[in-house]
Amino acid sequence: MSKKSLILLLLACCSLPAFTQTEGGKSHAVIDWFRHWARIYNNYDTTYIEPDRYHMTAMLHTIEGSEWFTLRNKSSHQSLTFASHPSLRVGPHVGWHFLLLGYNVDVLNLGKEKVKKKEMEVSIYTNRFGADFFYRKTGNDFSLRSSRGYAHALDPFEGTRTDAIQSSLIGLNLYFIANHRHFSLPAAHRLLTRQRRSAGTWKYGISITKHDIHIDHDKLSTQVPGATDIQAERIKYMDFGLSGGYAYNWVPRQGWLLSFDLAPSVGYRRADRSVWSDTAMPEGTSPFKKGLYYRGNFNADMTARIGMVWNNTRNYVGISLVAHTFNCRQHDLTSNDTFITCKFYTGINFWKR
Repeated sequence: MSKKSLILLLLACCSLPAFTQTEGGKSHAVIDWFRHWARIYNNYDTTYIEPDRYHMTAMLHTIEGSEWFTLRNKSSHQSLTFASHPSLRVGPHVGWHFLLLGYNVDVLNLGKEKVKKKEMEVSIYTNRFGADFFYRKTGNDFSLRSSRGYAHALDPFEGTRTDAIQSSLIGLNLYFIANHRHFSLPAAHRLLTRQRRSAGTWKYGISITKHDIHIDHDKLSTQVPGATDIQAERIKYMDFGLSGGYAYNWVPRQGWLLSFDLAPSVGYRRADRSVWSDTAMPEGTSPFKKGLYYRGNFNADMTARIGMVWNNTRNYVGISLVAHTFNCRQHDLTSNDTFITCKFYTGINFWKR
């Protein structure tokens, strides 16, 4: 063992609690050790951020979500935009520190035709970092919203519902907070913490998403006659991105908070081999260029958040809006997928520290 490794080992051992206690005290020593390092990792300036006063929260959650999907053909200057049927989900949630669990019911579609939609989002917010995991799958709730570039106008078909487009998205965003001592990400989202003074921060992170969009042209031509000139049957790709942005918590008066967060992302998209045809590449294209450019490309995405919260540490009420937009380009065809989630919540914190 090197001298440097030995010194690090000795320092780690010195920081450990004395585990030579009685058997009943060993578990407490382990817990105290983890709490000790958690405090060091999650330290902050209490003149800017109020310490958590409670362990748990219970809230009533209302979520409204919608999605827009646009296909464009550069050579023919044609585009189609579809929008999903809006959903309104209501349900109770219970949270413990950074973990929030609950159940929602879509009240807008009760007693109606079953909508083939699945949505799940899990978020973790701490002073140092945040993480978002999301999964969305839509099937029969798209309607034609607008069209451009068609000789025969498609205006009469706007609002026509179609199940010719199916899309799924699964992704993970991980971002880190630079000014974690003054800026509180949990104050705008977790609600057990309160921002005392206005503060901003730079944030940076990584993301990975998987997209799969399938278009049934036979169904589309039947349901929306004339909307078949954009030739694409399936768009399937992986997206690896690096993001950087700025977030600001504005405290106009005690108990109130307005939060703004904008994070553009630059990423590399790689099309799945199952949907790529070698015939689309010019003859003589090198294997390297085939893999890097013709099956992949560089592009930009965006994530934006805005929220308003009133919180007196015991009770709270708030509203927030989160928007994600994803772009993809394959030769003359480009697609844009944007989904927006608006949340309204009110609740109470309990189990005082």
